[in-house]
Amino acid sequence: MRLEILVKKSSKKKIGRIFRYEIHEIETGRTFVWTISEILEEINRDRSEEWVDYDESDWLEGWDEWCEGEYFKLGRIIIE
Repeated sequence: MRLEILVKKSSKKKIGRIFRYEIHEIETGRTFVWTISEILEEINRDRSEEWVDYDESDWLEGWDEWCEGEYFKLGRIIIE
């Protein structure tokens, strides 16, 4: 998977950067900008009680396994 990274020059501060992810919904063609929390919510939703949630350390693995190519396509990473 190839990701394009966009860095916004809105601030000179390097602490507290916000990462957002461009998400393309395959069925509708719509594009969204999601935070990591929204991505994790999508990956972990509607799972059984035995499910162990993906988190910020392994979300990309979960995204590739459960979302990428079937329902969504991950686009650019936007760093603010």
